[in-house]
Amino acid sequence: MAVPRDPGLGILLKKSIPGASLDSSDRDPPPRCHPGTRVEYIENLKTWGRNADSHPERIVWLKGLAAVGKSAIAQTCAEDLGDKLAAAFFFSRPNHRDKHDRFFTSISHQLAVKYHSFGDIVDGDIIRNPTLVDKALSHQFHNLIVNPIQQLKREGKGLPELVIVVDGIDECADAKAQESIIKIIAQSAQKQSTPFLWIILSRPEPHLVGIFDSLEVKSVTLPIELPVSRKVDGEIAMFLTYKLRETARKHPQLPSSWPSEQEVWEIVDLSDGLFACAEAVSRFVDDDDSPGPEVQLRDVLRLAQEHSVQKGRGNSSTGLDGFYTLVIERVPPKQLHTVLWILLVARMPYFHDIIGNASVVGLSESQFRNACRSLHSVMTINNDTPPALHFYHASFMDFLQDPARSKRFCILSECAVTLLADVVIPRFNKLQVNDRCLPGFSSAWEGYSPFSCYLMLSDALFELLISVDLGDQPLRALNDFDFRKASLRKSGWLSPRIIDPSKVGFDSSSHSQKHVAV
Repeated sequence: MAVPRDPGLGILLKKSIPGASLDSSDRDPPPRCHPGTRVEYIENLKTWGRNADSHPERIVWLKGLAAVGKSAIAQTCAEDLGDKLAAAFFFSRPNHRDKHDRFFTSISHQLAVKYHSFGDIVDGDIIRNPTLVDKALSHQFHNLIVNPIQQLKREGKGLPELVIVVDGIDECADAKAQESIIKIIAQSAQKQSTPFLWIILSRPEPHLVGIFDSLEVKSVTLPIELPVSRKVDGEIAMFLTYKLRETARKHPQLPSSWPSEQEVWEIVDLSDGLFACAEAVSRFVDDDDSPGPEVQLRDVLRLAQEHSVQKGRGNSSTGLDGFYTLVIERVPPKQLHTVLWILLVARMPYFHDIIGNASVVGLSESQFRNACRSLHSVMTINNDTPPALHFYHASFMDFLQDPARSKRFCILSECAVTLLADVVIPRFNKLQVNDRCLPGFSSAWEGYSPFSCYLMLSDALFELLISVDLGDQPLRALNDFDFRKASLRKSGWLSPRIIDPSKVGFDSSSHSQKHVAV
């Protein structure tokens, strides 16, 4: 019996990132601008998107440094555009929504769902040629977006002028692909091969500044800068007052004057014009697993006072760095190494859910969730199946990876050494090469197979070896390590004939098969 092919849109969905869309549960709750804040930027973008005939530019580039509130503006603007919005894509490096080859496929799928006539054409094209979803970026754009639109136009069913919002393109994993995406969009804008206007938000990374300054892109782009400015202090104070009063309503024992206006403004000063800092502080104070909002606020105010003194002495460190340091310092000392290991594994490309992360670190679900309790202001565990870590802002992982900012809490220094030397290698050393039952790999996670645990651990081993500067000490520890134990699946020693993934709960189609030469 012939195996039926997947419908074309089903194939397209599998090559997309649904979690990057405007209303995805992966991003719930998404960042939004508090009412009355960032009004000028939001209104300007909406007006630009609704009056395309009044300006020559087909692209807006809203650029700003980390933590100034770009994603909140993107979300709010996209929601406010309503039917004028065609699609939206929110890149996120720490949340693994960063694959360039799934960007245009995701846009195409959103268009197909929203506009059925477009979807019918795409569906038929992919059924006839399923490889369309695997083409190079320019071919994906042409085959999955431009061609269907042109066909609709020939049939007299053309789409109206619509807006596509792309947030955080600098968080796409491949810098060259970032440039390619922008060039492809700009070339389309010049030719007007689609009816789309594009709102692109990113940090002003040097390579992005270069591509937006190139003649072919600059001629169709309106650049808007979102500066770090203390002029937004009033808006941050408005946001903080609202959030902290919400917290107070949940705690009737707090005095009616809590927090005081002075306390709010001390936090505003700590925020240094960064909305992300104020938002993280509000979550920190509201943390249900904390000693209580009064204690949390007192710790933040102490930090704010220290930050004010340091600024007076010419110290250039930001309040955001100080706050992230406070968050990590609040982790119980006995759990600190475990928490940093969790954050290091979360940085790796192939550990999207907490099951894989816990399998590397060797934790059960309850142990994993307990270890993360102190981090609720910067990340959460969503309710997906399987559950995954969700980081509120990329700046937290940026902080952890920069030793000049995070110092002893940097996850790319001692933390990586101890994960390799104290966890990964010892667990592999328990494996007997001639014993195909994989002793030492029984998973603490209920229903998770030893085979799956082995694959996750081997991926983590090679990721540590190729991406982290481990120094001399761990390399000496590797002298006696038998690398065959971490590469058995490559040699065929572990294969479906020996251990059938379908019988142990492992889905080989969903797990990365990274090839690393040993």
